[in-house]
Amino acid sequence: MAAPSQPTPAKRRKHPLAWLLFWLLIAAAAGFVLEVRGPYQGWFRRLLRPESALATADAGRLSDAGLMPDDMPAVDSPLPTPTAADAAPRTDLEMLYDRRYQEILEKLKPAEIGKKYKLRLRNRQTIVGKLIEVSAGQIRLAIEYGTITMPLNQVDRALYPLFFPERAAKIMALRAVREEIKKRRRERKAALATASGMTGQSPVPDVDSEEPTASNQLREQGPLRYDPEPGPTPAHLQSNLEGFGQWLKVQQRRLGVKIIDRVYARESGRHIVLYINVNDNYLSQGYDWRFQMAESIWKFWSFRCQAEQNLFDLRDVHVVLTTPDLEIIGGSNECDGADIWVAASRKSTRRRS
Repeated sequence: MAAPSQPTPAKRRKHPLAWLLFWLLIAAAAGFVLEVRGPYQGWFRRLLRPESALATADAGRLSDAGLMPDDMPAVDSPLPTPTAADAAPRTDLEMLYDRRYQEILEKLKPAEIGKKYKLRLRNRQTIVGKLIEVSAGQIRLAIEYGTITMPLNQVDRALYPLFFPERAAKIMALRAVREEIKKRRRERKAALATASGMTGQSPVPDVDSEEPTASNQLREQGPLRYDPEPGPTPAHLQSNLEGFGQWLKVQQRRLGVKIIDRVYARESGRHIVLYINVNDNYLSQGYDWRFQMAESIWKFWSFRCQAEQNLFDLRDVHVVLTTPDLEIIGGSNECDGADIWVAASRKSTRRRS
């Protein structure tokens, strides 16, 4: 007698919600990858902050003009040494700065390799060790239990002539520029006073007491606070930004790579701040290269602003370097725009508050 046939088990069907969850996970993973890398990097952040689309109009215009071409390759080797070569003729004040800088630098006697020194830091600590390496932005000492590297922005400024003669020469050359600006203002005041006396007009204001700003705003009280959140560049700073774009074009063509993705400027009281969004081609370079590039950027931007806006003190001109995530990784000190620093490591060390 034949055995009764067993019923064929019904085929299990996956629940539609399971399929939906599966595809949502795939889409989320793909979205995360596109957020952190590739041509659509940052798409989710821009979606959450649509107002930032207006903020990038300045950078977009520079890119459209070929100033920041997207076809430049990535780089995995050291780039050529940065240069402060400009895309426009230097002003007479910049030529005065360069001349005084060289004169002062030739007179300074730097520290000697292999000699023992006592190093004072800005936090009032002291380190004793033998100097074994010196560069424009940091020094290395052999201490009792190994070696230690100290970046310029942590060393007492009084020691700059010894350990960082380039920075000391920069500070003194900027002082000469300020004195020249004061002299010109006094001469202009005297000329205006003479002219007003001849015409019977009221006396001119005291030029030396003026602290001009880019848009004639009142001097802002309290310390400067950086805010790298993208925003539109004021109209009166557009020509400054376009000049920087021309300079950047020269630099990036010479380097053969794109190092900056976005730029925009802001004004805060008497301060003018250039925010620069760098990419991996910049971040992958060593400390000295990144430091020298930051110095070159500040030099061009500061003298450009002085010429365009008739500023009194170049220390009121700032640059801020950020990662694509808006983390500050170098640039000016809030208290002194000319006091340039960069992060010791190649990754960000200073997050937005």
